[in-house]
Amino acid sequence: MEFYVNITSIAIVSHIDSFYEIPKIIIATIAATIIYE
Repeated sequence: MEFYVNITSIAIVSHIDSFYEIPKIIIATIAATIIYE
């Protein structure tokens, strides 16, 4: 479940921040943490 949420978060973040040079995995992890809390 966590893996699926991370992939979903990466997909969402990729569309929102596609022009930023930031690690998508870190953002996805933060987003997943917010979702779980």
